[in-house]
Amino acid sequence: MKKLLLTSSITFALLAVGYGAALSVLPNRVQRGTIGTTQWDRNIICLQSYLYEPTPDVVIVGSSLGTRLSELPAGWSNLALAGGSAMTGLETVRRSGRAPRLVLIEMNFIDRGVDEATVNGLFMPVAHQLRGATPAFRHENRPSVVTSWVMVDLYQRLEWRLNRALGGDGVTSERAKPQAARLSEVRRASMIDRQLAKYEAPVDEADIAERVTGLRRTIDHLAERGVAVALFEMPEDASLYDAPAKVAWRAALAEALPRDRYHWVDGVRWSDYHTTDGLHLAGEQAQRYTRHLVDAVGRLAQAEPPETR
Repeated sequence: MKKLLLTSSITFALLAVGYGAALSVLPNRVQRGTIGTTQWDRNIICLQSYLYEPTPDVVIVGSSLGTRLSELPAGWSNLALAGGSAMTGLETVRRSGRAPRLVLIEMNFIDRGVDEATVNGLFMPVAHQLRGATPAFRHENRPSVVTSWVMVDLYQRLEWRLNRALGGDGVTSERAKPQAARLSEVRRASMIDRQLAKYEAPVDEADIAERVTGLRRTIDHLAERGVAVALFEMPEDASLYDAPAKVAWRAALAEALPRDRYHWVDGVRWSDYHTTDGLHLAGEQAQRYTRHLVDAVGRLAQAEPPETR
């Protein structure tokens, strides 16, 4: 029995070392990519990158709206999660024990709460320590994920070569598509109407109060560790701004997190931005809001903490 355990342990160690060595020789274009992976894969990879890489200066937590922020400065880490909310990223930051200088919290879908299963999986005993010690155990390096990156990369390279062979300019059909192509106006209007119907549904004020209290508790906990926090609401379609649910959440947040005690990033009008589907900025619109956010953070760095004013 002891011999079997010893043999198994040695075999496992050799396989882990060999797999890690194989990963290190992959071309940069397929290392740590996100092509060919699922939304869930991308979210886990994003959160694990925060846990196992050097602590960033500024961290963004948010929903799929925040994933559209682009061309961020060096030292910034974007933990916005497609299909999720800021609360999951914020809980990851809290439980990590790390202390970035600033955490930016996107407030648009703060009602979704923490994905406890995802956060617990990140900090699972033994697995968490293994991922920290050996990159081969991280989600981004799972054989299924790496294989998908390699296959998509090969497909794109073959498509490029075939395009050139047929007299094209080498731009593949996938790459030629605008990254932020607008939906047809008819479909876009339909999506806005559906979102407006959600925002007009009755809200549970007790639930809002409980969630906002939990958010404030987490923010105050981070402040005790020396982490500054700033809150921001990304522009959505202007027709959604005064929807009942939006108004209720905004009022509850303003009361629990007043601007004389907490940093808020304001200064934009939703009517100045155009979304692809009523919710998400894209292309130049997303870049413009990113610049606004980066400029606001620069001003915050020069300002006194709200509680000292």
